[in-house]
Amino acid sequence: MTKIDIAILKNRVLHLLQQHGEGISETRLLKALQNPENGGEIYHSNNITDLFRIHFLLLHALYLLQDELLQGQQACLEISPLNFQIHPFDTARQNDITEHDTLRVFYSDLSNLDNVDEQQLGRWLGKFWVSLPANERRKQALATLGLQDPVDDMAIKEQYRRLAMRHHPDRGGDNETLQSINIAMKILSGEI
Repeated sequence: MTKIDIAILKNRVLHLLQQHGEGISETRLLKALQNPENGGEIYHSNNITDLFRIHFLLLHALYLLQDELLQGQQACLEISPLNFQIHPFDTARQNDITEHDTLRVFYSDLSNLDNVDEQQLGRWLGKFWVSLPANERRKQALATLGLQDPVDDMAIKEQYRRLAMRHHPDRGGDNETLQSINIAMKILSGEI
């Protein structure tokens, strides 16, 4: 995997976030970062470990950027599972962002990226999902599928099939998104 300069990545992410006032998903942000007009240095891979490294470095840069924007009282950067969005600075939103966030702690520590392999990733994902209360797991899994309660099992299955077909690598989709969709479905079906 190509070495990525975090400072350059952070500046390019800020530029792209400013262009997408409505917010941008991680998948769209990564695709934009691969565009030669935006530097094109974000390495693309279907290897799960490389995908995780790319994801990790992007979230690391986002949390650094979030801190910088808050400290300078320039803006509030919302980092959620489905969308990254810059909002005008206000202290109420700042307090929401600065509450204890276990993902912030994880992605801020670059040592969590050292010696990552597929088995370690599997353990982390399992640990993450098990650590969430059942209602939060369901809420997060539904959000991954673009749904929210109240929703029945039939609607969940239909949405899963649509998304799985759309994001399958054989149909031009990407493996990372498909894996997220598959994990969400396993959670909703009680397998995890």
